[in-house]
Amino acid sequence: MRLLWILLEMTNCAIRMLRNGGIEYRCVKLDCNRSAVQSVKQMKPHLETIDKIFKGNVLFNYSTYNNTHIFMLLNGTELVAYLELKPTILVERGWRGKRTYKNFTFYMVCVPEKYRRKGFCKILMDFAVKSTISENGTKDVFFSMHLNSEDLSAPVSAKTYYQLGFRRAMWARYSFEEYIHSFENFRKNSVDLYELMKDETKGSGTGGMVALCCEAKDYASKKWPVPENFYELGRSLMTRMDARRRTYDSTFSG
Repeated sequence: MRLLWILLEMTNCAIRMLRNGGIEYRCVKLDCNRSAVQSVKQMKPHLETIDKIFKGNVLFNYSTYNNTHIFMLLNGTELVAYLELKPTILVERGWRGKRTYKNFTFYMVCVPEKYRRKGFCKILMDFAVKSTISENGTKDVFFSMHLNSEDLSAPVSAKTYYQLGFRRAMWARYSFEEYIHSFENFRKNSVDLYELMKDETKGSGTGGMVALCCEAKDYASKKWPVPENFYELGRSLMTRMDARRRTYDSTFSG
């Protein structure tokens, strides 16, 4: 895929033009620090597309955009890919005391059906990561996310994330953010995602989500090998995630 990039800096957002196959796409960053999103109505056409992808299980409100960067890949006004990047602080406690790191958690990473399997998810993630690194560097910076079995494209997405460097995995109830105040727990108990996939005895933590983490310096830093059976194991993992989530929900509901 041959790409031509042109970066435009605006007052409250950054736009990167991408030309591929005679079609011009726009990578757009809506910066929460610059009040790029003024109202949910401003995002309504795209939110309706995202809501269909997640089968109506998404709750949007204006407060979301007060502390979350929005990244979109657009073909004209049509949504090609979407993700949210939420900045937080990781706290790690050890015998030397407390240490903190910058963390950026991916949420709502999605691609409409007609644009899937064309590399657009990776293009948008690369744009988001490079934009973040340009502002924060790579020292003491992490990126994180979680796998959700309600996302039907999760087995394919997991392979992409693994190739990009999101290899450390641990079970979670809701998201990676469960570990931001006890990062030492994730550091100590997380395992390689592939090991968690192929061996049901591997992986600690509670719940039916899989939290993933990657150091900024390791993101797409080399061609991470992906086993041939990764996709099949990913599908099996989704079944396990469903079962774990139902068990957790039934135990703690009511």
